[in-house]
Amino acid sequence: MYREEVPLYGDLVKIVHNINAVTLEDAISKTSAADTVALRASAEWLTLERHGANRLGIPYELQIVKRIFAVLGMYPIGYYDLSASGLPIHATCFRPKHTASLDWNPFRVFTTLFRPELLVSKDAREQALALLEQRRIFTDTLLDLLNTAGEQDAQLDHEQAEAFVPEALLSFSWRSVAAAAFDQYRLLREEHPILADIACLQSAHINHLRSLNQTPDPFPILQCRGHFGVICQMIQGMPIAFLGYH
Repeated sequence: MYREEVPLYGDLVKIVHNINAVTLEDAISKTSAADTVALRASAEWLTLERHGANRLGIPYELQIVKRIFAVLGMYPIGYYDLSASGLPIHATCFRPKHTASLDWNPFRVFTTLFRPELLVSKDAREQALALLEQRRIFTDTLLDLLNTAGEQDAQLDHEQAEAFVPEALLSFSWRSVAAAAFDQYRLLREEHPILADIACLQSAHINHLRSLNQTPDPFPILQCRGHFGVICQMIQGMPIAFLGYH
């Protein structure tokens, strides 16, 4: 879904995978034959996507997203107060919590929730809350399936799961039409850019995924610049103290 919405992400994944393949072959050439199998298995595991992120606006949305992820075997782990970075949000990470599940798939979704009490502008706060209270990012079918899962120990049978996945994806997919007028968007953006991204959209869209580069060399950055022309000049995300895997 995300590659269809952001084709350049697919290009980035290809670049990173090619770089990782070269890095792997270089490592294999320097190791014993006995360790080659383990090295290849480790490299394959490292190519799995580990991190995505989305943004929620009100506690109700977080409650429903928690139920969605529970069906997928993902649970809230950790708490992050991002006001330390000047952001009006706090967050948790949804991921599997058992070692066997993490070995199978270590993917996590960094999920943030808007904190209206941190806004300076009363007008921006009231406008953001009004927009968020109006939007509906979960379909009735999805909510019905979540109620069914709640009666079945957070589980769905095969037929129910087949219906569940596309309905859940709608909550995280990009919508091309905004939920706000331009004047509303401008008011919220002037208060904080991330506020506009949260309140002016019709879904809790996945705002980024992260592929894992296995080499510390600057060459991947140069390749990305050569392919994409312009890349982000500033590291974004959690404060450095939060960067450990939780």
